Amino acid sequence: MFRQQYLYIWIVIALCSAQPGLSETDTVIISGGVNIESPPYRWFDRCTGQLTGSLPHLIDRIFKNLSIDYQYSPLSAYRPEVIVKYNLMMLNGELDARSTNDVNKLDGILYSESAISSVIMSAFYLSDAVSISNLEDLRRLKAGVITPSMKVTKFSIGQRYLKANQIPFILVPSEAAGVEALKLGKIDYLMSRKYSPLLLIKGNFKSFDIEEPITSFYFSVSENSRLAERMPEINREIKKAHESGLMDFLDKNYLLLWFAEREMKCPKNLKKTTQKLKLSEP
Repeated sequence: MFRQQYLYIWIVIALCSAQPGLSETDTVIISGGVNIESPPYRWFDRCTGQLTGSLPHLIDRIFKNLSIDYQYSPLSAYRPEVIVKYNLMMLNGELDARSTNDVNKLDGILYSESAISSVIMSAFYLSDAVSISNLEDLRRLKAGVITPSMKVTKFSIGQRYLKANQIPFILVPSEAAGVEALKLGKIDYLMSRKYSPLLLIKGNFKSFDIEEPITSFYFSVSENSRLAERMPEINREIKKAHESGLMDFLDKNYLLLWFAEREMKCPKNLKKTTQKLKLSEP
């Protein structure tokens, strides 16, 4: 227990305890996104309720370096149409910026030159059942792809990858359901994020990493926003984060932080925020 607490404290210090900056003055509004947790990229601290993870940390670092005050908008429940809503809000001037993996770029919105976060996926499998070492192995076996809606959709990055590579698959509603399907032999492997907390916790899976990013998120800014003129500076900060290895460092260490957080007890006098994060009005 002492080692886990020490690990937690060390990681928090190393990551500088980054949280989204708040200001009562003029601020830019960044989309808070959907209420889906994706460690290590983003999740909600179970004690404080604050948004945390490698992606919020990087955005916070960039904006602090550029002395830009910002807030997140309230979260939305995930629905495919919510992405369209966010784009309209940006075009209408209701949002200044958001992180996006939109396939098609829109007129009226500026996109960062480099990705602000890239999701690498892996095929998780039981080592005593199959062996996977290349794309051809994936093609001859049956995959499970996590899809909460249980519908075939172009918005699923896993589905897009499997379809593009002509790999047979079935849908599972969650990682837990995927693990069960693996154990029952309904699928040969489960496609999930490389840094999948559930699958890494289980410890009895092997994984084959997909070399290229399955999807990349870019920082987008409305051309109508006062933030648009700062886009060259934002691009320079993102480039520095790539070249320095900061992005990979944050992903790996926030995963460790997420694991350590599971073992920590929340202080009794700590007040938890709402999921809206009290950052901006709807």
